[in-house]
Amino acid sequence: MKSISLVIVSAVLAACTSAPMKEGFAPCNQQGRTRQCVTVPLALAEEDVAAKRFEALPDKVRIYLVRPFTVEPIKRSQVFVDQQLVAEMAPLTYVVIDVDPGLHHIGVRTDVDAAISLRTDAGKLYYVQYSLSQLFGNYSGQLKTMDEAPGRSALLKSKRALTRIDSPM
Repeated sequence: MKSISLVIVSAVLAACTSAPMKEGFAPCNQQGRTRQCVTVPLALAEEDVAAKRFEALPDKVRIYLVRPFTVEPIKRSQVFVDQQLVAEMAPLTYVVIDVDPGLHHIGVRTDVDAAISLRTDAGKLYYVQYSLSQLFGNYSGQLKTMDEAPGRSALLKSKRALTRIDSPM
């Protein structure tokens, strides 16, 4: 019993003495350890919930872009649609992009560029994942479309970031 109490006290003390998070950063898990992840302005909780109803718009296209991993946790990602800056993302966030039907070019920049072109139809939902990978200290970014089930799953684990339409950046 004495050893259990000692373990609990040690854990509490360690939590109290750990380095404080810097402003603009939030705790997130990376490879089983708590790290500092950069933050971006988030949508209101009710806007996050509404987006996760996955409702299509009759005359528009809704694109969900998610950054579901914590690679490069201290870097923001700039999101471009048709060469216009529309949002910034952090690890474990997503944005909702409503556009007219047609061909759209989506780009994301986090020190490295990634791009994808989507031919879209009105009234449909599209899921796109942005991921960074590291090999021998070099990073590369990739955008890829996702099927509905894995797309929704990734979004449900993420928080909605604001876009320029939601709030001026």
